[in-house]
Amino acid sequence: MTISDQNKKFVKSLIDYYTSEPQAYSEIVQAYSPKSELSETTVGFVIGMIYSGFLRAYSDQGLEIKSDDIDEFNSVVRDNITKIRNAFSKTGLLETKNS
Repeated sequence: MTISDQNKKFVKSLIDYYTSEPQAYSEIVQAYSPKSELSETTVGFVIGMIYSGFLRAYSDQGLEIKSDDIDEFNSVVRDNITKIRNAFSKTGLLETKNS
């Protein structure tokens, strides 16, 4: 089973949500991470939040997550990684890194 269109749309909406408020998430990470690691730590933190939402959606729907679902989730994130990184580079807290 692959991710349904509804769940794929949900994952994309999570990406939009978390990238629309980069300052808030950058500040959370800034409290726990050395400045030299802020960029990658923030991106990892946000991807973790998106993944958590993905897992919660499957749980709420009573669906079992298969490895194909995880692979497809990872593909959606990879397709949007530049958008995620760019959102956090605009905060001024993070250095831009090439993807």
